[in-house]
Amino acid sequence: MSADAASPLSQAAGNLVVDLGLSLSYRHGFGDLSPFFKALLEGRALASRCPACGDVRYPPRLVCPRDGTATQWQALSGEGSLTAFTIGRCRLPLGQDERDHIFGEVAMDGASNRVFARIAAAAEQLQPGVRVRLAPPAAPPPPHPIQALIFIPI
Repeated sequence: MSADAASPLSQAAGNLVVDLGLSLSYRHGFGDLSPFFKALLEGRALASRCPACGDVRYPPRLVCPRDGTATQWQALSGEGSLTAFTIGRCRLPLGQDERDHIFGEVAMDGASNRVFARIAAAAEQLQPGVRVRLAPPAAPPPPHPIQALIFIPI
């Protein structure tokens, strides 16, 4: 099969491909999770705590996953320990050039679970057990508040 100049169809490595464009604008509200995102943009860690069983989650949950009780807000120090990490190639923030980023699993001090987030450091600085903290707020803020969820070594 051959594609003519007017066709969006082409071949790459023997596979048929099509180049398409998509543009979508919409407004996204954060609702009851707004306090978490506001805190994140300020470089603070705001978790949820179950008043019934004491389970603490970061990122927060509006309802306890253990017993279904409505949760309450609880501030955390923003510090924790890196438990694992990997390097992935992607565009972050959205629209930037593609490059390697480090992503890690962090056990936040005071939280019952772990969070997967970007780690702003050189791979040589990292190993399981390294202490990390939330990065200070970026200026200008990222396109989406969750992109402020970045840890740096202490």
